[in-house]
Amino acid sequence: MAALLCLSSAAWAQQGSKQTAEYTYDINGRRVELATAATQMRGPGASATLDSVMTLNGRMAPRESVEERVLRDDPAGRVVERLVKRYDASGNPGQAERVRIEETRHPDGAARSTTTVSRSDVNGSFQVAERSVSESRQEGDSVTVSTTVERPTLNGSLESVERRQEVTRKTGAGSQAEVSTWRKDENGKFYEALRLVSRTVEKDGQTISNLDQYETRNSKLELSGQTVTRTRKLADGSLVSNLDIYRVEAPGQAAEQGKPRLLEQQTIERKPGKDDSMVETVSVRRSSPNEPGRLGAPQKIAERVCKGDCK
Repeated sequence: MAALLCLSSAAWAQQGSKQTAEYTYDINGRRVELATAATQMRGPGASATLDSVMTLNGRMAPRESVEERVLRDDPAGRVVERLVKRYDASGNPGQAERVRIEETRHPDGAARSTTTVSRSDVNGSFQVAERSVSESRQEGDSVTVSTTVERPTLNGSLESVERRQEVTRKTGAGSQAEVSTWRKDENGKFYEALRLVSRTVEKDGQTISNLDQYETRNSKLELSGQTVTRTRKLADGSLVSNLDIYRVEAPGQAAEQGKPRLLEQQTIERKPGKDDSMVETVSVRRSSPNEPGRLGAPQKIAERVCKGDCK
């Protein structure tokens, strides 16, 4: 772990190397370190990342490590392999995961991506746990991405368990996207379980995004939540995003059919720091179950500091 967290200045000069620290705030408003992550480039197309988390005894312990290699990258496509290792609360290594991503590009702009996830068993052998295949095509100002997710059955064959389709269209001053997810019911038939509809527009120097979320209830899609995000860039290079989060169902509050309520407001500020660093802070205002629709005072809940290639 020390080899990753204590990199030399020459190593951080490599493109892609970075180090981040995440903080939370206790009830007294004091900043408390929560987690760290360090990425080190190990030559062209190769990197290693280590995520660590603060334990109950006040020490940092590894949470996840990822080694990535780009095996091929040319006009025809790209092949990437990742080795993911996860650790328990005491920092002991657990199940490993191998991810292989194969991308194929076509001259007409269409593309196909196959992601295969294999997990280790008690003997250290890797078995396929999931495979997803995505195909994208472009027609005019519209891009459609269709994805099928497969998982092993009891007899070892792969079976489709989820399908997704994302359609993105350019509009006059922005874009619109619709993502539909189909899952299997208890009878093995696919039904549309989730639909996300987003609209993004540039207006008065800021980017405004509206996201509507629909979930299937009683055999039909119903609005379950909305998020409105407004992002603007300040003169000093900072980015400030304000999020209004609405939900039809809120903890401790009776739901009104199809009527979302303002549940939370978030303010996310990304500001350039010293030594080519980036500082991101998150503040929230939450509604009270006793006073629906009324938000409390803003409270800073998180901070993230990144050094290196933080784009």
